[in-house]
Amino acid sequence: MYHIKIKETNDVFSREEYNNMSSGVYLPDNPSKAFLDAYGLELIENVTNREAEFRAKRELALAETDFYALSDVTMTPEMEAYRKALRDITAHANWPNLEEADWPVKP
Repeated sequence: MYHIKIKETNDVFSREEYNNMSSGVYLPDNPSKAFLDAYGLELIENVTNREAEFRAKRELALAETDFYALSDVTMTPEMEAYRKALRDITAHANWPNLEEADWPVKP
């Protein structure tokens, strides 16, 4: 099973997750390098279960705070920092061997 990395954001998704997004781009079974480059994607082959589990945890935490990103809601600087820390969790020095204390705390 492969995963897809969006080069611009460094977000990684399973093929199924990516195809369920509303981007309008659907991944073929064996995407060519030209296809991936055209859409700014990278094929990631050996994503561990731990990485996938932590990415899912991050996506859930972001989804739970999406309300704060609506145009008619003012997001506090603390919430902005929390959401940025969640998006950047894969750059953490302990990735993918995170401990609970490595996760940002929701304000």
